[in-house]
Amino acid sequence: SHTADIHPWFKESRSSRTNPKADWYVWADARPDGTPPNNWLSIFGGSAWQWDTSRQQYYMHNFLAEQPDLNFHNSEVQD
Repeated sequence: SHTADIHPWFKESRSSRTNPKADWYVWADARPDGTPPNNWLSIFGGSAWQWDTSRQQYYMHNFLAEQPDLNFHNSEVQD
């Protein structure tokens, strides 16, 4: 359900919001005050959201921040 944050797919996804793999991971905008989009927690405690300065969005991680979650609503990810 995830890859490492050093995986080529994630590197491409975080590089811009318009690249071919932009939607391969679960990304969300910050709330107006800059905090994570919701109060979801990771399995290991703490927020399930990590801010990414490259993309200026949060990405979701159910485990460690170094393990971003894939977006299984994307048919290319499913394939």
